[in-house]
Amino acid sequence: MRENCTSRLSALVQDGTPVPADARLELLGRLPDPESLLLLGRTGHIFNTFGDLRGKSIGIGPEGSGTAYLMRQLFEDPDLRALDVHLSHHGLPEQAQLVAESKLDLASYMGPGNSQKTNTSPGLDPRVASCPSCSGRPQKTP
Repeated sequence: MRENCTSRLSALVQDGTPVPADARLELLGRLPDPESLLLLGRTGHIFNTFGDLRGKSIGIGPEGSGTAYLMRQLFEDPDLRALDVHLSHHGLPEQAQLVAESKLDLASYMGPGNSQKTNTSPGLDPRVASCPSCSGRPQKTP
């Protein structure tokens, strides 16, 4: 029987993800590049203001993912809660399919702003995230 056995686990955790105080985790470093939140929709369906999202359906990534956590945080904010946005959990390939079939209005993806991953989803347009009147929102989010 082994006594006094200790083990260490390493993991990459997305910055801002809540971690229980008793998790006994130690920060060893941070990745040098920040991530961007991209909202992807069908080509030609452009959203110009947050108000344009009223009642829309948005895929937010798999349950427990950093994307899902961030999207829930954003849409639980009192300023955005009244938009009555419908959030659902799907991986990016499934979100792309649902957007293409008009079963979702938007798909969400967290990654480097210059990510090539968006190019793998034909029919999706990353420009829908362009929201000239929304520039103040990123400063309010965790």
